[in-house]
Amino acid sequence: MTLPITFLHTCRSGGTLLQALLSQNPLLHCTATNDLANLIEGVQSQWTQCEGFKAQGIEKLVPRIRRLMLGMVDGFYHAEFNAGRHVIDKSRNWLNKIELLEELFEQRVQIILPIRDIRDVVASLEQLFRQNQISRPARNGDQKINGQTIKDRCKQYLGMDAMLGQSISAIKDCFEKGLDDRLIIVPYHELVANPVGIVARIHVDLGLPPFVCDPDNVAVKEPENDEVHGRDFHTIRPQVDDSAIGRWRGILTEEVSEWLVEEYVSINDLAHGTYRSSTSNVITEPIKEPAHEISHIDLPRLVI
Repeated sequence: MTLPITFLHTCRSGGTLLQALLSQNPLLHCTATNDLANLIEGVQSQWTQCEGFKAQGIEKLVPRIRRLMLGMVDGFYHAEFNAGRHVIDKSRNWLNKIELLEELFEQRVQIILPIRDIRDVVASLEQLFRQNQISRPARNGDQKINGQTIKDRCKQYLGMDAMLGQSISAIKDCFEKGLDDRLIIVPYHELVANPVGIVARIHVDLGLPPFVCDPDNVAVKEPENDEVHGRDFHTIRPQVDDSAIGRWRGILTEEVSEWLVEEYVSINDLAHGTYRSSTSNVITEPIKEPAHEISHIDLPRLVI
């Protein structure tokens, strides 16, 4: 069977745009930036430290904890699964959890990875930094002292304590571990040049019925309150266009852009490549109508 959930890894690379296009399909439930991954990670990292579990025997409880984690996914998306909808969970935290997900679901997972020229990604963060100077969140002492120039701030955006740096490290780790065949890679330049074709191909790769999106009427159905983030991260245009490609030229210096290209060759190779996906989960037979009554994810049962 094909899982009723796909994971969307995103970080300033067209994820919100892609989410909005996919969400035009009523058979899909595309989330806003979600933290379900963090909840599951909390269980994963903490349960083995509980004295009561240690006393019972950690290995003995592994099947129960696995079922607990699956129950978190099942419960969180109960309404959507019950309605026969396919979930697209958007988060920056799934990509480094492929092994965990596959251990939970006992089958391969798919992660959609929008990717964009590193210069435009960094430039988008620098542009946000320059906006709303009166009301923007205050930077802490180290950020202020060590972020005096454009290049200094770019290094901060790409640091391991920053969302972009963590995202890039997760991408590199995925390839180094040989797990990149789980990825549906969506270069930003292809998404904005051919949104209808890209959305159609994603549906094929997910084993879903064909769907044609409307790139001239784009709206975010699951809006996010960006005041929480302190930056306007998730505003998109009502029509798909390519005006954001190459915008770094008006924001970054040539020195910084050359440094980024040299430092992040592998990321830019992906960004300027083509759509790519493993077809291991593609369904070639006609899609059956989902059952109306689904009380849980139909996964192989564990012997407890």
